[in-house]
Amino acid sequence: MKCPKCGEETGENAKYCSRCGFNLKADSVEVLKIRIDECRHDIYQGFIIMGLGFVPLILAFWFRVTGFLRELFFLYVLVVGGSLLILLGVLAMCISTHAKAKLLKQLES
Repeated sequence: MKCPKCGEETGENAKYCSRCGFNLKADSVEVLKIRIDECRHDIYQGFIIMGLGFVPLILAFWFRVTGFLRELFFLYVLVVGGSLLILLGVLAMCISTHAKAKLLKQLES
């Protein structure tokens, strides 16, 4: 997380900024907005991971149709790997969306 006052990169569990001493644990509007932006970034990362999961699936389909790979084991590896990437991306997006919703609720109150 970045300090809203000076822009210094701080740890997730830091209570105060190491450069300027800003209270990062206070429920100030600036801190909540920064955390919401970080959640938005995590949602985008989950979307990218999910999108990358489709690459092995498309390759497995193409290999199977063209007969490029005769070994089914490698096709299964591509399908399972792609499916796991998609699942990981969706999970990351769900967790980040839930965290963002909680932060937005805090911001409204």
